[in-house]
Amino acid sequence: MAYVFKCKCCTANLDVEEGMYIVECDYCGSKQTVPSSRDENIQNLFNRATTLRLKSEFDKAEQVYERIIQADGEQAEAYWGLILCKYGVEYVEDPKTMKRIPTCHRTSYESVIADENYKLTLKYAYDVLQKSLYEEEAKAIDKVQKNILAVAQNEEPFDVFICYKETDANGKRTQDSVIANDIYHQLTQEGFRVFYAAITLEGKLGSAYEPIIFSALNSAKVMLAIGTKPEYFNAVWVKNEWSRFIKMNKDDRSKLLIPCYKNMDAYDLPDEFAHLQAQDMSKIGFINDIVRGIKKVLNKNDNQTANASSGNAGVNTSNLLKRAYIFLENRDWGNTNTYCEKVLDLDPENAEAYLCKLLVELRFTSKEELADCTSAFETRFNYKKAHEYGDADMRRFLDEILTKAKSARDVYSEKCALSSIAKNDFASAERYIKEISNAETRHRLVGFLKDAHQEAANYKIYQNGKKLQSDGSYEEAIQEFEKILTFKDSTEQIQNCKDSIAKRNLEKAETLRRQEEAARLQAEKERLKELERLAAIKKAKIKKLLKVLIPLGLALILVLSIVISAVTCTSDRKARNYCKLELSEDKSYYIVTGLNNGHDTNLVIPETYKGKPIKEINLRKEDIVSVVVPNGVTTIINFIDCTSLVSVELPDTVTRIGNYAFSGCWSLTTINIPYGVTYIGKRAFSKCDDLKTIIIPTSVTFMGEEAFFYTHNVTIYCKAESQPSEWASNWNQLYGFGEHCPVVWGYNG
Repeated sequence: MAYVFKCKCCTANLDVEEGMYIVECDYCGSKQTVPSSRDENIQNLFNRATTLRLKSEFDKAEQVYERIIQADGEQAEAYWGLILCKYGVEYVEDPKTMKRIPTCHRTSYESVIADENYKLTLKYAYDVLQKSLYEEEAKAIDKVQKNILAVAQNEEPFDVFICYKETDANGKRTQDSVIANDIYHQLTQEGFRVFYAAITLEGKLGSAYEPIIFSALNSAKVMLAIGTKPEYFNAVWVKNEWSRFIKMNKDDRSKLLIPCYKNMDAYDLPDEFAHLQAQDMSKIGFINDIVRGIKKVLNKNDNQTANASSGNAGVNTSNLLKRAYIFLENRDWGNTNTYCEKVLDLDPENAEAYLCKLLVELRFTSKEELADCTSAFETRFNYKKAHEYGDADMRRFLDEILTKAKSARDVYSEKCALSSIAKNDFASAERYIKEISNAETRHRLVGFLKDAHQEAANYKIYQNGKKLQSDGSYEEAIQEFEKILTFKDSTEQIQNCKDSIAKRNLEKAETLRRQEEAARLQAEKERLKELERLAAIKKAKIKKLLKVLIPLGLALILVLSIVISAVTCTSDRKARNYCKLELSEDKSYYIVTGLNNGHDTNLVIPETYKGKPIKEINLRKEDIVSVVVPNGVTTIINFIDCTSLVSVELPDTVTRIGNYAFSGCWSLTTINIPYGVTYIGKRAFSKCDDLKTIIIPTSVTFMGEEAFFYTHNVTIYCKAESQPSEWASNWNQLYGFGEHCPVVWGYNG
């Protein structure tokens, strides 16, 4: 049974068979994990969440994934979906490789690798292959994040972020855009640095938007969310911006979001704004009020910073380091670095300050996180200085952390090696294995690599066997499969090949039989031809004799003419006395339509009447015990309800047995179906209680519905190997509720 899931990259349908947990999209070519659940409700929820996520409605998609987890808390794909929503992951086509690669619309300082949902994803992954693919995708997303963060660090900070909808559904500029433009110019004149997408992102490529937006969201202390319609506040990218700002506000209470609305009721604002002080843009002096409010917020923050930085000379390094670590815990990298520099201004050899700066570089919030670092931080300047200026305890701590980090790198290299082995990238796997310092782990992975090499070799042999099998080279295919008897279903494939060979031999035998039959018919034709030749010789001798005995010959001819005429008249008279005959529409042959009183119960129908052949028989309820149908008859229309009929002998000329032809012939025990019959109609042998066996030749290409309906005792012997395509599906149905007459296929008797 196939299950349909949406592709995570393009929403095309993925036809997933039972037992498949990694598939490749036929449309975009993306290799991806699929849910392990086959529950229809959960399947629909996954498809709904994927559709929402690809529309960039990440919050709504996140809610659906949460519902899935409530229903089944061990769905790795649901936890992975939460990761994709949290980081706003969209898969776009790489113009160079034409492959789908991830990009992030919700960049965060938090690493994907450290995310709890990612850890749960790995925990509930179905198998090592699915787990390896999750790890590979996580590394790709983490790399994208780091690139965005590296670019964002070089961006100048913003004071205000204007969030609004630029165009409507028809591509026309919105009233929101006009208002945002006026506010932007007003604020810039006041000396504020303002993020306004229409100007700030002008001339930028789409791929460069996220670092600038992320930097602006992080640095801006005030966001103005502008809207003239409820749906504009909830537009995908507008909501993406203000919802991210609200989440940042939870970690930084100095940030302020001000909803600004017009031409709508304040109660129609998003529920998330319920606790915020909204501004009605239709009021006179609105912009001036906004400017004053922003100045008040920004001046307050400036005063706090000034107070914190005053009197540096009198503040000891210990307090400054405490402040630095507080900022570090809150991921305020800028202030952390500033306070570390203040410490170093007072104490240039302060190892703790250098260590704190190293944590800022690596975007870690605690020293302990260094143990999980997969990059070689021991080569960085700040690490070297921390180690150089540190006391014995500091150096011991750094050495222990470095040892743990190297162990973590071993784990990382091991995962990469396993991932490469899973993808049959053996060269990369060997490279990662060489990087592992632990000999036991390295030895174990070398064993995995050898097994994978063997698996790949077996797979190649298997594929070659399958190709030979599809080409009909069954003997050669068996030889290939016998090399890998324990691999996949090789034993089953060997049996399939043997079955195919047996079937081919049967077909050859049938072909030979037909050839022998054709040879027999040809020999019979030759024999008849020879008889005709001998008859011609005999006729010539008679003619010669007649020339000698003219008078006697004339008399003999006269006598023979009289006799032949008498015989013909007798045959025609017999046919007329026994049978009711009608001419066909084209008057080329006769049809037997009934029997006259006094007919013989053992009926022998003549071949001709009045010089024309008899070709069709159509009898009903006649009192006959046996019937011999003459050569030349092609169609049996009816013997319906001839209840005394016991045996029927049909000639080779018959090609069609019509609907209900022998229906109700209770006493019928013997009937031959000659080779040449192609059509047997609906219920042709229904209610033939005494019929025990009947042989159907391979020439029958059509069999009507319920051909043996209520014929209780019959066993049907078919010379065909299997049911022809033109036979009715219920041709051998015995009763209306589904029981069927027994059938023997491939009968050779």
